[in-house]
Formats: sequence, C-alpha cells, structure tokens
Amino acid sequence: MGNLQYQTSRFERLSYGGFFLGQNIIYTIQFQFLTYFYVEYVGLTLGHTTVMLLIAKLWDAFNDPIMGAIVDKCNFKQGKYLPWLKFVTYFVPLTLFFVFININATYNVKLIYAYISYIVWGMVYTVSDAPLFSLSTVMTDEIYERDKLISYGRLAAAIAAISSAVFMSIKANLGWTATAGIYCAFAFIVMFPLQFTAKERVKYERSSDITFKKVFQFLFKNKYLMIYYLGFMAISSTNTLQTMAVYFANSNLGDETMVTVIMGTTVLPVIIIAPFLPALIKGFGKKRITVVSSIATIILCVVQYYAGYDSLVVFLAIASVRVVFMQLPLLIYGMFTADCIEYGAYINGERT
Repeated sequence: MGNLQYQTSRFERLSYGGFFLGQNIIYTIQFQFLTYFYVEYVGLTLGHTTVMLLIAKLWDAFNDPIMGAIVDKCNFKQGKYLPWLKFVTYFVPLTLFFVFININATYNVKLIYAYISYIVWGMVYTVSDAPLFSLSTVMTDEIYERDKLISYGRLAAAIAAISSAVFMSIKANLGWTATAGIYCAFAFIVMFPLQFTAKERVKYERSSDITFKKVFQFLFKNKYLMIYYLGFMAISSTNTLQTMAVYFANSNLGDETMVTVIMGTTVLPVIIIAPFLPALIKGFGKKRITVVSSIATIILCVVQYYAGYDSLVVFLAIASVRVVFMQLPLLIYGMFTADCIEYGAYINGERT
C-alpha cells in the first residue's frame, strides 16, 4: 500500500476535500440553525416551520432522482460532472445567504419568502450532491484511491461540523445574516479551486441512454444500493444532535451560546479519528465498522438518557464518545456509493 501510485495529485485530492468542506459548512448551518432562526428570530410558528421543512423534503425526494437522471444524461465539453460543480460553487453559498435574511414584511409574506428561498436553495444544493460523489469514480479507477478521496471529503465534513460550533457566538455579536454571510463566503473560497484542479480521467461508455424507468429498475436490482439507502435513511433520520443542540443549550442550560461548548467538545474527537479512517477500513472493513458503531451508538444513547445532564462534565464525556460512534457510519457511508455503482454496473451491464 505504501508503494501505491496515485492517479490524482495531492492538491487535486485536497481541492476535492475543500469542496466537501464548503458544501458541508453550507449544509450544516442550515441543518443545525435554520429552524431556530425561523422560530426565534423571523417569528414563524413552529407548526408552519415544520410543515414548510416537510414539504421541502418531500419535494427533494421527488426532485433528487430527476436531477440525478439529468446529470447522468448531460455531457459537456468540460466534463460530465465538473460543469455542475462549477455552477453550484457560486450558487449554493449565494442561495443559502438569502435564506438567512429576515425581510421586513407581514407574517404571510415572510412565510412565502421562507418557502421560496429554502426550496430554491434545496434544489441548487441537490445539483451539487450527485456530481460530487460521482466525480470520485471518474477521477480515478483505483478503489483505494476513491476511498481516500471520500475520506478527505468526510474529514472535511467533520471539520465543517466543528466550525458550526462558534456560529451562535458570532451571531451574538454580528447578527444572523452577517454570520451566515461569513460562513457562506468561507464556503465559497474553499469550494472554488476544485473546478480548476480536478480531472475526469475515467470514461464510461453506455450502449443506450438511461431512462427514468431504467433508473428505478436498476435501483431495485441493486440490492446493496437499496441496503445502503435504507441504512443511510435510518441513521440520518435519528441524527438529531445538531438540530437539537441549540434548543438544548437555550432551554436546558439557559444559554444558547453553550452550543459552542457542546458542539466543540463532541465533534473534536471525530476530527482526531477521521484521518485514521482509511487505516481503520483496511483493518476492519467498512461493513464491520458501520454495524459495530451503530450498535454502540444505540447503547450509548440509552446510557446518556439515564445519565442526564445534571453534571455537564459527565454529559459531555458520554456525548463525545457517543458522537464518535454515531459519526463513523456517516463518514463511511459515502464510500459505499462508489462500491454500489460498481456492483450495479456489474449486474446491469450499465453504469447508473
């Protein structure tokens, strides 16, 4: 493994991780703080906010496969995936900035603005997801190198999570919109280099166009992709730490800025362990790490519930260990994508 010859350059891999960093900074701040922003600052009711977010997610569920098929069908002179990533480099940060603006208007107008700005951002963000993960499969045809690229991306995601820890502290001094603007600007800066450094080296030829019908047929034939999506949905739907952290800090600890301490303490161990992820995968395998980590997370959630938060030190200690096990499957799940694509190509005779 020490003599492995990489097809990608170090700066290319770092740029790939940088794009992940920016993309995940954008995703994290809306995932973690947007509900709080709408309810506590804009003044929308929790009911209206919940319905809006639900409608947006349902639209995403319908929109995601369509966007995936569109991306798959389009072939540009500059490449299959890089033109899409160039577009979202500018528009993902920009559209999120507009989401965090509290317009001076009536309640109904504010609600309409929230619907439009959030759904537009979600659609633009969707454009970034499939090309970014698929890009690793055309940057190199070496499986270990692809895992390395994705590990760069997941490490960047962990860094993005810890960067969100200081969001509320900055917000206390500068306000919501200015703070969101700082995060969006930084995200743009780290996403920017990929469009110039990445190269699509691997070319795949298809015997025929992939229709929407074929996409769903291939999905149900690819049992590992189905298992992947079901597992990812289960983990994602129960991962409420980031969303609830600011509410917990404000309601239970009496200070919303304590979210900085909570997020900083719990995410720091993930930052430490993330660089060792390729070695862990080599030693134990992605599947075993995912299963063991998921079981450990469930056990530690029960322990955390009964331990309570009377002792902040004990609470943070348990939470730190729990978050490591909780994040390991999320760090690894992106690596399964390329494997599922290769398996699908093997059984279907087409690359989807």
